[in-house]
Amino acid sequence: MAAWVKTLAHSLGSLYQAVGAFLMLSIAGLMSVDVMGRYFLNMPINGSYDMIEALMALCAFWFMPQLSRHKQHISVTLFRARAGWIARLQTVLIELLSCGGALLMSWCLFVIAGEYNDMQEASMVLGLPKAPIVYTCAGVSALMALAHLTNVLISAVQPGKESQQEIAS
Repeated sequence: MAAWVKTLAHSLGSLYQAVGAFLMLSIAGLMSVDVMGRYFLNMPINGSYDMIEALMALCAFWFMPQLSRHKQHISVTLFRARAGWIARLQTVLIELLSCGGALLMSWCLFVIAGEYNDMQEASMVLGLPKAPIVYTCAGVSALMALAHLTNVLISAVQPGKESQQEIAS
């Protein structure tokens, strides 16, 4: 692979992580300021519930593609084959099943976002439209499906490559 492609991929990954860190920091900061304002000054932030709800929805989906791509998600190794073609087949089948689940979740979220868009669904206090948030979650779920598909292709091309988590177990 060309060096510029690796550099670009690394830069995009760093940017993606920075956006996720900003989402988490925004939740923590907004919640802290809201609680301090509520209890010490008797002046909560107007619409903080709506903002935190939107940020939490985005944050819940944001890190899933990277966790899936690097196989750092929670896994149960109850029926894990230790070596050979059965282990590779099992890994490929699990990744394909995960890819299908992520695509199904993405499609369902896309349909829900379309319904929200048609109904002009908005948050209660601030009137923030919900459709863009759900569209973003649908797109991130599609990225998660792509991450699982990438894992399948890497397992097929390089059968000896397994994640550190799988080797440790």
